[in-house]
Amino acid sequence: MMDWMKNAVAVDNVEIDIGFNIRPSFYFGPSGGTFAKEFEHLHEKIYQPKITLNEGCVLSRHVMGFESELIKYYRDVIRLSQKHEKRLLDCDPHFWLFPFMYSTLDFPISFPRYDHFDECEYVFKALMSETEGEIFDDEDQGWELHIYLQDGKLYFHQSDPQDSEQSQIQVVVQQFPKSELSKRLEQTQQIINTLIKEFGFDRWSRHIY
Repeated sequence: MMDWMKNAVAVDNVEIDIGFNIRPSFYFGPSGGTFAKEFEHLHEKIYQPKITLNEGCVLSRHVMGFESELIKYYRDVIRLSQKHEKRLLDCDPHFWLFPFMYSTLDFPISFPRYDHFDECEYVFKALMSETEGEIFDDEDQGWELHIYLQDGKLYFHQSDPQDSEQSQIQVVVQQFPKSELSKRLEQTQQIINTLIKEFGFDRWSRHIY
């Protein structure tokens, strides 16, 4: 066991799912100004699905049976893009989805650079590993994450590569049951299939570079 693992903070009752990004408004101003104060007026509210919202996303477990609400959200995004003649990007944030872990308390581990199903699948399959040791590692633009499996527990070490001493987060949780991970992947794939059938395009499955 590495030294940092001994000091990892134990977090109980952690759940994992895949979250569909839900934005409150559609920005139709100059490129790069989405969050600029001077362009606050260049936003129009998007229909908000009547599904439980978790930190700006709806989880696959909550979408099941309410796919029509998610469809209304995406339909409104498309309507607003046409209204304001704003072309939707190939990798548009309105269509992002990502791995999402949470507990009764704030859970600090996140996947800020993951935004499509194939990336979620990569994480979930890594978490299904039965081989002890490092099962996941990745880094991108100020984010680095390592996950280790030992004695039925998952150890997460998240940091900023440019500021690793000040930004380290180290937590440990019980390993997620494979059945739970598989169920969330299957649910999400079902939802995506429904969306593809409805809209005739696929902006959810794979990251387009």
